Amino acid sequence: MYNLANKKNIVLRIITVVILVFALISTLFAGFFIVYTRTYVKGLSMAPTLNTKYSQTGQRDIVYINRFNKGDAGDVVVLDLRKHLNFGNYSIKRLIATEGDIVNISRDTTNNKYDLLVNNKLIYSKPYHGYDCNTYSYFDSYIQNHIDDTSRISKNEYGDALGIIVKKGEIFVLGDNWNESKDSSLVGPLSKKSIVGRVDIVVKPDQNEFWTILKRIF
Repeated sequence: MYNLANKKNIVLRIITVVILVFALISTLFAGFFIVYTRTYVKGLSMAPTLNTKYSQTGQRDIVYINRFNKGDAGDVVVLDLRKHLNFGNYSIKRLIATEGDIVNISRDTTNNKYDLLVNNKLIYSKPYHGYDCNTYSYFDSYIQNHIDDTSRISKNEYGDALGIIVKKGEIFVLGDNWNESKDSSLVGPLSKKSIVGRVDIVVKPDQNEFWTILKRIF
């Protein structure tokens, strides 16, 4: 009788542990999908960060968006631009600057590069191949079209443009692929409210989605 009761206790303990583990995993996954939204990446505007081989294979990266984190400068974010005439869709871009910042893109033909500066601090450079990429062309055109707007364009004492002013409640975003992206270089700063969330997880076509998420959770 004693052995039988002991065996029953062991079985009950095992069942209890299994139930608790299952409940814990279920809670974690439920919480995960409350926080995150899953979507595919479209196009090449964020290459090589996202969809690196899209044009050759047609395969798209999967991203999970943290809706409770709107991101900081340098993060990749998803924007709801459905009401914007130039976009009309959701868009994935890199958050470059926030309210109060001054953004400038300069062309350095001597060193064969474009420089992206925020508050006169170099963020990163892109190679110059002897012809202007779309982002620089868009940015330069935007500057010229708004040159008389002192609330939008920062100038030095000689009247030369120093960059675009990001006003209160605004953000400035760019795609990593400057030859394929339509972003703030074309339309200027966007509303901060357009941010859906930050991209926290990227699943490449050759990765197992389940294990990639599991690694993120634990």
